[in-house]
Parts: sequence; C-alpha cells; structure tokens
Amino acid sequence: MRFLLIALLISSTMAFAQKNTPIPLQEGVSWELAQWRSQNLSAILYDVNLHIPLAKTDPITGKLDIAFELKNKTQDLLLDFKPGKTWAGELSINGKKSKGNHTQGHFVLPAKQLKLGKNAVSITFEANNQSLNRSADYLYTLVVPDRASTVFPCFDQPNLKARYTLHLDVPADWEAMGNGPLDNSTEKAGRKQLHFKTTEAFSTYVFAFCAGKFQKVTETRNGRSLTMLYRETDQAKVQRNLKDIFDLHAHAIEWMEEYTGIKLPFAKLDFALMPGFQYGGMEHIGAIFYREASLMLDENATENQKLGRASLIAHETAHMWFGDLVTMNWFNDVWLKEVFANFMAAKIVNPSFPKINHELRFLLGHQPTAYSEDRSEGSHPIQQELENLKNAGSLYGGIIYQKAPVVMRQLEAMMGEDQMRKGLQEYLRTYSYGNATWDQLIAILDKYCPKDLAEWSQVWVREAGMPRFALEQIGNGQGLEKLIVRQEKTSASGKYWPEQTQLALFYPDSVALFPVEIAGEKTEINAVKGYPFPLASLLLASPQSYGFCRLDMRSLTYFLKQTPKIADPLLRGAARMALMEEFLHEAMPPSTLLESILEALPAEQEPLNRQQLLDQLQTIYWRFADSELRLSSKAKIEELLWDLLLSAKDASARLTYFSAYQSMAETWPAVQRLNRLWNKSLSITGLTLSESQRIDLACAIALRWPQRADSILTQQLAEITNPDRKQRLNFIRPVFAADQAQRDAFFNSLKKEENRDYEPWVEDALGYLNHPRRPNAEKLHYVLPALELLEEIQRTGDIFFPRRWISAVLGGQNSAEASAAVRQFLAKSPNFPYRLRNKVLMAADLLFRAAKMRKDSGNKGGDPQNLTELEAAIKAELARVEGTFYVAFRDVQNPKQAIFINEKISIHPASTMKTPVLVEVFKQANQGKFKLSDSIVLKNEFKSIVDGSPYSLSEGDDSDLPWYQRMGQKVSIYDLARAMIVRSSNLATNMLIELVGAENTTQTMRDLGLQDIMVRRGVEDSKAYAAGLNNSATAYDLMLLMERIGRGEAGRPVDCQEMIKILSDQEFNDVIPTCLPADVQIAHKTGWITQHHHDSALIISPEGRYFSFTILSKGWTNETAANEAMGKVVEMAYRYFSKK
Repeated sequence: MRFLLIALLISSTMAFAQKNTPIPLQEGVSWELAQWRSQNLSAILYDVNLHIPLAKTDPITGKLDIAFELKNKTQDLLLDFKPGKTWAGELSINGKKSKGNHTQGHFVLPAKQLKLGKNAVSITFEANNQSLNRSADYLYTLVVPDRASTVFPCFDQPNLKARYTLHLDVPADWEAMGNGPLDNSTEKAGRKQLHFKTTEAFSTYVFAFCAGKFQKVTETRNGRSLTMLYRETDQAKVQRNLKDIFDLHAHAIEWMEEYTGIKLPFAKLDFALMPGFQYGGMEHIGAIFYREASLMLDENATENQKLGRASLIAHETAHMWFGDLVTMNWFNDVWLKEVFANFMAAKIVNPSFPKINHELRFLLGHQPTAYSEDRSEGSHPIQQELENLKNAGSLYGGIIYQKAPVVMRQLEAMMGEDQMRKGLQEYLRTYSYGNATWDQLIAILDKYCPKDLAEWSQVWVREAGMPRFALEQIGNGQGLEKLIVRQEKTSASGKYWPEQTQLALFYPDSVALFPVEIAGEKTEINAVKGYPFPLASLLLASPQSYGFCRLDMRSLTYFLKQTPKIADPLLRGAARMALMEEFLHEAMPPSTLLESILEALPAEQEPLNRQQLLDQLQTIYWRFADSELRLSSKAKIEELLWDLLLSAKDASARLTYFSAYQSMAETWPAVQRLNRLWNKSLSITGLTLSESQRIDLACAIALRWPQRADSILTQQLAEITNPDRKQRLNFIRPVFAADQAQRDAFFNSLKKEENRDYEPWVEDALGYLNHPRRPNAEKLHYVLPALELLEEIQRTGDIFFPRRWISAVLGGQNSAEASAAVRQFLAKSPNFPYRLRNKVLMAADLLFRAAKMRKDSGNKGGDPQNLTELEAAIKAELARVEGTFYVAFRDVQNPKQAIFINEKISIHPASTMKTPVLVEVFKQANQGKFKLSDSIVLKNEFKSIVDGSPYSLSEGDDSDLPWYQRMGQKVSIYDLARAMIVRSSNLATNMLIELVGAENTTQTMRDLGLQDIMVRRGVEDSKAYAAGLNNSATAYDLMLLMERIGRGEAGRPVDCQEMIKILSDQEFNDVIPTCLPADVQIAHKTGWITQHHHDSALIISPEGRYFSFTILSKGWTNETAANEAMGKVVEMAYRYFSKK
C-alpha cells in the first residue's frame, strides 16, 4: 500500500512539474519541490567562503556565490537555508541587490529577477552551529541527510548534484580538510586562508570540512597520496595503528577499482578522525570522517576488532562508488547505498582475515539486530516512503543496515557472483555522477537473472516484517518420507516470502544439510526421504536465512542441552540464535535459557559464538530475570566468568571475559575485584587495559559503589592524559552521584540543545542513568520526559540519535510501570510522527516482552514478614547443608531487629580473631607505645606459649606469600595490620601479636564488654594446639565487636573509621558478601581452618545504616554448599532488615 502511495505521489509530482502548479511553501524539502528543482536546475556551482573564529562562542560568518542554469521561471525559486535565527545578511540576484525574503527555511528568489539559462546569486550569512560540531579547538561538519543548508544556503536534496569551491579562514595553527584538494594557502595576522580546488559534482549531504588542532600525517600508497588528521595524543598508539590505517584504505581503493572497472571517481581520498564522532564513519567525498576509537585500536585489540576496523574502512571507501558516484534519487532509497557498501566491504576484507569464520560473522552480525527490529511492533519495509527530506533521518536503522545485506545475499545467490558483478558495473557506468532508484537498478540486474526480480523485490524490499515458518516431519517406521515447510501470511499484501535457505538435520554422529528453496504457503522437501528421524532439525541454518521457524519440542530440548556438541561453529551459532528467538516468543522461562548458556559457555572456543553467548547471558540476566533468579544466579555467573577469564588462553578470550565480568558484576566480592584491578593491587597475566578501558572500568565501579564514586572518578580524571577523554568523563560524571537530585539535574540539563552537542556522550550517560541494576524508583521518572523530547531530538540531532536516545533510556527499564508509561504516551499522542513511533516501538520491544514475562520484582508472598518467619527461613536454608552454624545478625540502630542461632556457643574463631588484634594495635598506637608508621624487622621465628620453644610459619599455609620474600627488611606496623586483615597474613598476625600481646588483646575485649573472645596465641603454635590452648569466640561477641567498631566505640572514632576502611578492603569474599548488592559497604574479616569457615561483618547500606552480621560454621563436608547457604541467609536477613 505504501509503495502504491509513493507511486501515486511520484505521478502527481510529475504533474506538478509539467503544469507548473505553484509548489506550497513549507519547512524542509518536499518531494514536489525536489522534483520540480531537479527538472529545472542544472550546472550548479557553489563558491563557499567561511570565516571560522578561534572562540567556539563566536559566530561563523560566510559569503556564498551560486551559479546555476534555470530552464523554467514560471514560479519563484526556493533556496534552502536554516540559519537557526533570523537571517540578517545581504542578497543579490544576477548582480542586483534583493531584499531577501527568507521564510520557513528557504530564500524565496523571485522569478522576475531570474533568467532562463545562467544565473548568479550572492549571499552573506551566519552559519547555524547545529551541524558544525564545534569544540574548543576543533570542529567538523556532519550534514546528512538535509543539514547542508544549516551551514550555507543551497539546494539541499540528493538529486541536485553540484560542484563546490571552498575557502576557509581559520586560526594559523589549525589544520583543515575539505572535499577537494588544497589549492593554496596564505597566512596573515595570525590567520590562515585555505583555498580548495573545485570538486566533481556530488550531492549536498556529503559536503564536508573539518578544521582545528589536529595532528597531520601524509603517506603514499601505490603512487596515491593519502592524508590523515587525528587528535589522539598517545603517540605509541598512533604509531601502532598508522600503517594499517593507510594500508587498509589503499587496499580498499584498489579492490573497488578492479571490481567496478572504474578508477577512484574523485580527486582524492583523505580522512579525519574525531574523538566524539557520531557514527563509525561518514563517506564524505575526498574527506571520510571516522570516530577515532574505531580506527585507533588498543594494544590488546582482538582479531574481530581489527576486522571491524577493516570493514568500516572498506565500507566508507566503497561509498565513493555506491552512494557518491551513483547516488539514490531520493532518501527513500537510502538503504541502497548502505547495503552495497556493506556488500562490497565483506568482499574486500574477508580474504585478509582467514582466521575469522566469515559466514558465522555475517550471520551473527546481521540477523539478531535485524530480528530485534523486524519482530517488533515498529517493523517497516526496507524501502520506506518519504514525503519530505526533513524526516529522512528517521529512515535509518537496523532494517537498512542489517536486514538489507541479508536480502542482498539472497539476490546474489539467485543471480550468481559473476552476473551480479556485470549488472553492478553496468549500473555504475549508466548513472555515474548522477542518481538512480532501486527500480532502475533492478531493471538492469533483471537482464542478468533468470528469475523475476521485480516480484521478489516487491516482498523483500517493500513489505514490513519477516516470514514465519513451521516444519513438519512426514514418515513411518522406516524413517522420513519428506519434510513440509508451511509458511504463514505475514506480509501486508498477503504475499508469501520466497527464500533460499539451508536445512540441517542433526544425528548422533553427523549433520545432514539440504539446500531448500521456499516458495508459497507449502514447500515439500523430498530430498530427505530415507533419512532417519533426526534428533533435531533447523530450517534456518545459513547466513542468508531469514525469519522465524518454531522449533518442535524435540529440537528445542536438543539445542538446549546438546549445542556444545555440534562441531560446525556456524550451526552452533544458528542454533543458539534460534533458541533466543524461541525464548523471546515465550517458549521457555528465563531460568531455562540462562542455565543452558552457563552450561555451554566453558566449552565454546569460537570467539563469535562465545560473544553471542555472553550477549544473550547479559540480556537474559539484566532484562528478563526477576529478583529471585538474579539472586540465585549472580554469584555463580560471576565466579564462572572469573574462572574463564583466568583460564583464557588468548588475549581475545581474556578481554571478552573481562568485559562480560565488568558488565555483570553485582556482588560485593565482584566489585571489590574490579576495584583492585582498577587500583592495580590486583593484576591478571596477559590483561592490559588502555586508558579508555580504565575509564570504563572506573565508571563500572562508580555505578556499583556510589559511596566511593566521587573519589574514584577524581583519581581517574587525574590519570587521564588525553584531553578529549577527560572532557567526556567530566561530562558524564554527574550520573554516578549518590544523590538522586544531582542525577535528576543532569538529566534535566539534557533538555537544552547545547548540552546534547556530544551525542555519544549523552547516550553513554543515559545508559548509566537507566542501568538495569538501578531500582525502578531511581529511573522510571526519566521515561516520559525522554519520550516527550524525542521530536526535538530528531529536529536537532543527527540521524541515529533519536533511536539511540530512546534506546539508552528504555534499555535499562524492565518494569511493568515503564512498559505502561510507553504505551500510555503513544496512546495519548495520536499525532506523534509514525516513524518516531516505530523507533520507540523498536526500542521498547524487549521492555514489553520483559514486563510481560518477568515476575513482579516486588514481594511475591514468599519473603518473611516478621522475625519469626525470617528465623524459620534461615534455619530451613541452613538445614539443607550438613554442618553446624552459629548466627548473630543485628540492626545496629535498631537492636530489636536481630536473629540469633547458637550465638553464644564458643568455637575456634580461625582468622576472625585477627579483628581483635587490629583493635589492640590501634589502641596501643593511640596510647603512644608506638606509631603506626613505625617499622619493625620482619622475621619468621616465634615462641610457643607452652614452653617458649621457637617455631616458624609454613609458607604453604599462608595466604600472603610475598611477605616471606622480605625477611630481615623493615616494614611498617600499619602495613602489617592491613596485611593481617586484607590478605589474612599469618606472618603479619604473629608479628603484631608479639608486638601488642595476646593477653592485652583479650583484656581489651573485656573492657569492651565482650566476655567470650579469647586471644591466647598466634597462628601455628602446634604445641599450644596440642595442649588445647586455642583462641575462641562466639558469634555474639564477634557481632558486638563489629558493632563497637561501627559506633566508634572500639577506639577513637577516627581510628574506628580507619579500621572500617581496612576491613572493607578484605580480599576474601566468599561468605557474607556473595549475595549482597554491590552498593553496600562490607567491612569484614573471614576465617578458615579445616571444616570451619567464618565471616564477621559490619554492613553499611547506601543510606548509611549499619548492620552487624556474624556467621560461623563447622563440621560441613561440602564447603561450596555451606558457603552458598551462608551467603543466602545473609542476603535474606539484610533484605528484611534494610526494609524495616
């Protein structure tokens, strides 16, 4: 229907042009206006002079001379210009001054002042900053699709190609780049005048220049000079990347020249790298702009990241032919240039990366993203209608970039590679330096293909949605007779989707593959006759397969359990993708798919499949798991990822697992590991983090540990050497504030256009503000204002920003309330632009599904409602594990809120006795017996309390080995105290007990009112152990000790705060912290000896409430089970107490 409307629109527009009916004046460039101008204007030449001041706040002024030929002057001519404020310049037409009628984004050039044939128009103006992307010391233009007219007056439409002569007046120490080669330059009075040569003809949307404090390098490849501008300050990083960047561009140019039979169609191909560039790259003629991080890779870049860079360069280079040399006639065919750039890029780079499974990469790089939009309520055809260019930006998205390449793969499969190449060469020759439509391309390709491409195109290009299939097995006791593919009618026209795919039948020791051509409602596959019934079947098992095919129960079960046994990585990837689609169509609960992923992950060695599993894991966990599933699985997930990180055999796997661990860290132990990696007290062999990666790590910790966010980010800012990265972190810093009001103020600041200048930074900030781990109350109120701003975002932002804006907001929302807020907004906004509505529906697809699928995150009736129920629940959980447990949990501010189980039974405290020693050390330092900064000589000889005989500690039984390498050296008392707690150093403990005295420590406990803590000796005094002279404690007294420290009563308040800091840096976190949220502070000390495992903690909530929790255990046979049970009951009690 929409295609029919476009056809009618084209027809009526031709009538406009033929009858010279006056075209209505309106904002933007309507189809009618564009067609009239394209038929009546030619030989356009823009001579653009721009004065760029040093200060970002000063206006950029300009003078424009336009020459053009006109063949119809029966009505006024509209020249586009959107200055952002009232125009106040001068205008002359054919040498005569004109009053300059400027309205609704156009100069109205009176027909009576124009001439048939050659015309000349001169205008002075002030450029609109909207598309100038101005920073303090550099700027760049980005005018796609209709923003050239914000920079200078022009006929801003793709099918009016023109030539350009650019002149820039810039500060003398700035570099600059434009579409054409530099002709000459002069300097005067601290300014530089740059004059660029006149270009070939091209569309306004690829006009570009950049200027500023860039570094510049020029190299020659195969006789062609290439220049790069960049801002990266790490010269070692630049040198690592420089050769590859130039080589990749040169290779792409040569390949395209050979494939197309057409030399590079423009005078040069240079490129500039911008830190905050909105896209990966933009194909400006002669001056490709890139996001700097896309080309300047880190030292630990993976093979896939290198391939991604090569693909991006090849994509933008291919645009010089597909998009720039031959340009779509109207932006409804914008997908055409993008699909061929992707298509060519794969052909260019894939042979250079033989280690990459390119078929799998294509599958996983296209179908999942395309499905995410095509399965949503906002699905649209590849080719969309477009009435006015002001709405062209909303056409871009995953269907253009990810679905269209799959369609092109199907087209090439129908035609054959050689015939496809011949057809494309004819297309480029026919329309060089001009414009063409999809239908004109199909008319050429149809000559090289035996099938009806127009009929095929009608469904795949002009219909929304995707095919849906069901696979039936027909057979008997002897095996299969045939398979039947049944197709639902999912297209608006009622037509069926023709498709070429591959069928896979899975058997115990083999896989049978069959090419299948699906046509119509029913397709029979007779080639399977005689084959046994398979364990599983997969209809969509090739990179060009597209759609949804419901798995039967046998196949679903097989793929959930047996996918790791599938030898072919492509089939494993396709099976995993099918499982995800089944899940999203509610074929299984989140827990089932989560468990399947965790079982498959350790065995997966293919990097692409590994990344798919990790992406699915994060989607299930963050978007669909309810609180109960997250609670029961988070520690297990973290430990699995950590183990896989440590055991990874190559840098790619190591970085992949690290990124996943950083993303999924939720518990206190996991966040503390991240913190130690960040502060460099912990290192992982083979894992090196770049400055950008360290910034991301600091942000991940700050998000999860708001109490330390300010100090962490302050330190990180001090370390950053690159000014652009420092500016970015300063921009997003408010989103990590512990104070909700500060975060809200930042969000509200984004309502001002000037605060959205750096769109990637805004997207990052919104992602942190709306992170899934934030409670609903902290983020739900952002949903409605974000939706209300969307139309303005489209008007003022770049083409991808509206979708990315709303995706960043909704991407962390899971609740039914957020889902309802989106539905209500759309229901109450019947005039909301339908393309933006589609963007919202796409972005909200997982939210809608999650809200429907997830259990209510509130009380489900199973949580304890009072202390009696809590105690019963704790006892029930502990009863599942063999062993004896001793529990003392209490709310420090509300002591009546407490749980006690075996709390006053004395047992061996193991290393929890080191906390009393810590208190004694600070006490004696305060008494002046020594200073914490004093040093003592490290030794490994101590006296038994039984008879004074010497004994030494065994290195193998200590958890802090480095101390043993420092014998005879002086170490500070403070460092020994930290080591005793943080690393549970036995050597440090014995040194300190010898210094302060075990009897003194016990007496201090008595002075604090703790009657059952007895510190008799140091560690490994075997004679004392044999004589029964052991340390002892109760859970109750250890709880009281932590309370005393928390209240500032175990010494001077300042000393107690320092003790809390030391206890919070504890590195052994496998009991109390395991299930607690990462934003609580846990100051604690663990202890372990044979069949004993203890933990005693002061827990500080984000609101500053204190809880003292101690849990001791002995006599268990399964330590892992005992630790899990203790972690669960701690979380259970904390959740209960924190709500009171």
